[in-house]
Amino acid sequence: MTKDDFFNLLTEEVKTYKNFLETANNEWIVKGFIDVDKNI
Repeated sequence: MTKDDFFNLLTEEVKTYKNFLETANNEWIVKGFIDVDKNI
């Protein structure tokens, strides 16, 4: 998988749950992700 393929797949995935992640002003509620090693 190329970097562009990954980006396109991720972009499409985010669209499926965008309503859950954004406020009415299109601000993201989630400001980061934490992995299993607690890296942000």
